[in-house]
Amino acid sequence: MYEKVTFLKRTFYLIFVAVLPFWPILSSLALIPVITLQVFFPKKNSSTLSYSLLWFIVPFIGYAISFVYSYDMMDAGLYMIRILPMLLVPLLILFADKESIPARQALKSWFIYGMLISAGFAIILSFFSFLRTGSTEVFTYYDLAENMKLHPTYYSLFSLTALYFLWSGGFNTIFRLLGTSVLILLILLLQSKIAFFILILLIVLHVLLYWKSFKTRAIMIIALVLISVLFTVKFSGRISKDLKGLVQYDETLIGTLEENGITQRVWLLKEAIPQIADKPILGYGLKSQRTLFGWKVHKKGLRENISPAYREASWIIAKLNMHNQYLQILYEGGIVGLFMFVFPLVMIAINAYKAQNWIYLIAHMVFILILVTENLLDRQMGIYYYAVFLPLLYAVRDKPLHPLIVKHNIFRV
Repeated sequence: MYEKVTFLKRTFYLIFVAVLPFWPILSSLALIPVITLQVFFPKKNSSTLSYSLLWFIVPFIGYAISFVYSYDMMDAGLYMIRILPMLLVPLLILFADKESIPARQALKSWFIYGMLISAGFAIILSFFSFLRTGSTEVFTYYDLAENMKLHPTYYSLFSLTALYFLWSGGFNTIFRLLGTSVLILLILLLQSKIAFFILILLIVLHVLLYWKSFKTRAIMIIALVLISVLFTVKFSGRISKDLKGLVQYDETLIGTLEENGITQRVWLLKEAIPQIADKPILGYGLKSQRTLFGWKVHKKGLRENISPAYREASWIIAKLNMHNQYLQILYEGGIVGLFMFVFPLVMIAINAYKAQNWIYLIAHMVFILILVTENLLDRQMGIYYYAVFLPLLYAVRDKPLHPLIVKHNIFRV
């Protein structure tokens, strides 16, 4: 009985990892048996655990503190329910029997397979849309990601993670090359600017780390990939236009045809900072940005002598989230909330570095970088990536290769 339950636990963890890049409903459904099995069939044998997994639940506590003084308790309460995996799943993994946690290679493989199948579905569905509409735009950005009901940045996050898993070894060369081609193509089509930046960073990092072991052919392939990314950035109209908006930002661009994602993000930052300065320690409360921030912008627009187009556009942009997870938390939870979010991320990274858990560190780095331009934890897929996928990857059962791994790894095997 125990062996069967353990097998089921491990299998459902892997199923969750495989369906993470698919439609969000599948991830939610896959999480139900994971939680159920861990609750009703707790661990039966003792294991040496690292309680550093508790760092993963600290941000949830920070959100709970800002919930207490929220302006909209109903909206904030619903959000607290949505982020419950940030509290529950790390605890379930921590107190699980070690045999129920999948090994690293299994986690990597299932996630890669799921990502490649998901990419295939997205491109095939876009092809049918192309036959119906005749527009090539169905293969790019929102139109492509919408096939999986995902945001382009979230899809890029999954793609970048799977891509580095492929590069980390343990896979057939042909499969690695084919998988890399599909994932690079998907990232290029999704046209996320932060994803392009991270992709270039990953390529450079990979070459520096493994320069001595790379063969000439492998270096040439990576060089071609790097050139193709730079070429795409230069000649993609959307990306080059947005980057121009960052370098030549002007507030008057808001409400004009020159307004884009970057000008909106810079505007949100400039509008948020004075409001944050009025309440810097604890912020305005969980989910207050959705109501209070917009109300303050609306009031400012009525008071100042500005163009009607700018006023209208500013009111619309103010209804968005901050498009920066750190800024969002600083607004709603103040310095206290931001500290309770950032400090655990730093501690987790330090522990992973001590354990020489490079695979986890790459996924961790990609996650914290994308938080600069997106509110990943505003969507359920971002919550699952942080609350389930990262703790699982942090707690994998690899045979130790170094005394530090024995000391700092989650399970000593």
